[in-house]
Parts: sequence; structure tokens; C-alpha cells
Amino acid sequence: MSKYRYQSGMTLVELMIALTLGLIVIGGALGLIVSMMKSNNDTIRAARLTQELRAMADIATMEIRRARSLTDPLANVGEGVGAFTTCNPITATPNNMTADSCLVFAYNCNAVDGNGQFRSLRNVSGKLVVAQGTTAQSCTAAGTELNSDDLVIDLANFSTTATGAVRVSLQGHLSSDTTMTRTITRVVWPRSAPVVP
Repeated sequence: MSKYRYQSGMTLVELMIALTLGLIVIGGALGLIVSMMKSNNDTIRAARLTQELRAMADIATMEIRRARSLTDPLANVGEGVGAFTTCNPITATPNNMTADSCLVFAYNCNAVDGNGQFRSLRNVSGKLVVAQGTTAQSCTAAGTELNSDDLVIDLANFSTTATGAVRVSLQGHLSSDTTMTRTITRVVWPRSAPVVP
């Protein structure tokens, strides 16, 4: 007596439905992974850009904090206000936050001979440039580029406040990515108050 035994299993239709559902799940998982990788890359680029801008703002801040300082304050006691006129001013032009500007200042001043460390900070073709010398620096003087080639400075703006502080605003983007920009703004207080007559 022979009995036909039917083998149990999936039919072709069931197998195709299972494969289709599996592909949908795998596609969704791959889409999620790609989205997470893109988000991670965006976060890394934003952090790198912020880090580069903060480094530039830190350099500017350290320089500006030294403005108006004297080489030997005790030796300059009694020199009078007129002796410090070359090292005293901190000038920013123009005084607004919508366009590039230049900051001119000095530190390590010697009231006897008028010498000191004179600086100007400005944006030149996407680079934060510091000009330095022993005489007053203009906003067109040649200088040293501070930022790396990875960072492009779109806007470097400096303005002075009525209370003697300097506002620094740097806006930039990575040279490899023009779609993402960041702005860093700092208010810097020079260590020495202005000398007034």
C-alpha cells in the first residue's frame, strides 16, 4: 500500500512575499544607516568649523586683551597722559557688524620713547591677517595669515563699545564645504583702561 506523502514547506508565492518583505526591511535599515552616517558627517564638519573659528577668536582675544599695556608700569608713573597717546587708542573701522572691518591697537608701550608692539587685525581674501611692528600699523599693512587653508573667513568684524570693550565677530566656512557657515562672537575687555586727559 503506497501512500503519497506531501512535503510540507513554502510555496513559491509565499517565498516571493517573504523575500519582498525582507528586502523592504533591509532597505529601511540601510536608509537609516545612510541617514545616520550623513548626520554624523554633518556633526563632524560643524564641530571642525566651530573649532577652527574658536581658535581664530582665541588668538584675536589674546592679542586684544594686551592692548594698552605698558612694558614697565612703575617706570612710567608720572609721565603724563600725553606720553601714552601713541599706544592708547584702540580703533575699529567701520563700527558696525555687517561688513569687514579692521582693528588697530598696541601693547607693551614705553612712554619714554613711544615704542611698543603695534598690531592690526583684518580679513584679507578669506584669511585673518595680523600686521605687526614697532610703529603704528595701518589697515593695509602686510601681515601674517593666522587661519589654515581649511578655513575661509567670510566676515571679520571688530567694533568698540562705549565702555571700552572690543566686540569680535568672525564668520566662516570650511574650504571643502561652502554650505555650512558659523559665526563666533566675543566681547573682549583689554586689561588696561584707556588713558584720558
